[in-house]
Amino acid sequence: MEPGLVKQFTIGPDGLRSIKNRSLINALVMLPFIVVPCLLSDTGTYTINGVRQPQFDSNLVGAIIMTGIFFITVFIGLRQLVAKYRQYTIRLNYQLIEKRGLANQKIVIINVVDIKGITRRHDGSFYIYSSNSAPLFIPKQMENREELETTLIALNVPFSTGPYGFFLKTLKSHIFSRGRAASC
Repeated sequence: MEPGLVKQFTIGPDGLRSIKNRSLINALVMLPFIVVPCLLSDTGTYTINGVRQPQFDSNLVGAIIMTGIFFITVFIGLRQLVAKYRQYTIRLNYQLIEKRGLANQKIVIINVVDIKGITRRHDGSFYIYSSNSAPLFIPKQMENREELETTLIALNVPFSTGPYGFFLKTLKSHIFSRGRAASC
């Protein structure tokens, strides 16, 4: 990569579909936890001369209303999520890494000199750890992931793989160095 060249990476249509499907599956897993308690609660019966008489079953109506509210909320959330990731852009050169999201989100700019390490997780996503900002997350659904990875490796900063990688190593060394100093 030439020093002045800026490379830009976005999430393509397949990545957006993947994000949407995964989020929908995660939301649908919650549906039984909403509907089943509505259906299993007290059915609203009353007793006349020792015989139980059924009353209007408000539980079914409650379950239907809760399911409707759930689906409306999920689909509004999915639409907002896709809009967020559609505008997600990473721009790289040898001096800066820039992340752009929605128009109302701030642009995150990390100077390459400030990078402490980059971790590639087992699922293909990346975390960039910097000394002056929170970890920058790069999702696995980015287009041209191989080119993105080679560009990140070319930055000549500590690069690791694993679930936590660089962050966990730094945390362990920090904790254990304090422990040794305290015991001396």
